[in-house]
Amino acid sequence: MPDWVEVILDRESLHAGDDAVSHGQRWMFPAVSTIYDLVIWIAGRYVPRLPGVHHWELFVDSDNTHEGWIPRGSTGWPHRGCPLGVLYTHTHDVGPVEELKDKVSLYLPGHWQLGGLARSARLEVTAGHTYGNPAEPLEIGTIYADSSFEGGRPIRVD
Repeated sequence: MPDWVEVILDRESLHAGDDAVSHGQRWMFPAVSTIYDLVIWIAGRYVPRLPGVHHWELFVDSDNTHEGWIPRGSTGWPHRGCPLGVLYTHTHDVGPVEELKDKVSLYLPGHWQLGGLARSARLEVTAGHTYGNPAEPLEIGTIYADSSFEGGRPIRVD
């Protein structure tokens, strides 16, 4: 395992004109840094702090080994890689102060080291801004009760 891992960060633009300058940045992390270290760093120093509640879907890739998992342009996402998790950022103008804590839902164990995650000494991490609450679990009964649930039944064809 290398001593350092180059982390290439990028994020999508939030509004017109935000994409006039590239958001790409390159950082060197110690290889023993964990996914937790990376997510805390992204929350505190990389994604913009805007008024309100914001959700950032994080994707990670190493040497394009997951190219095609999420094709560019797929459902509006220009990202590639393996889903890493969802980062929730909050600012002072929403809700009681005691509830304004950044949160994360990870799909990979947070204790994994970046050096072990990278197939070489490089990781690409992409942050996609989302609206709503993409990682909130729903009860199945809530889906049944929703007016958009049609109850369609598929037919097996093979």
